[in-house]
Amino acid sequence: MNKIGVHSLRAAEEFLLGDINENSSKLEKYCFQIAFVIFVVGHVLGLLCTNCCRSCAAAL
Repeated sequence: MNKIGVHSLRAAEEFLLGDINENSSKLEKYCFQIAFVIFVVGHVLGLLCTNCCRSCAAAL
């Protein structure tokens, strides 16, 4: 995570690509859940904002 900013979706994606299994610590499992939510919500909001901007531009 040194190459990327910690305030980006790429940081969450990098964590999701890691190896999480039943032997992982409780903290790693919580971090995975948080990274998943951040990644999904970030992409959904990105799509919504893109569509909203297109709708606003079409109305002009």
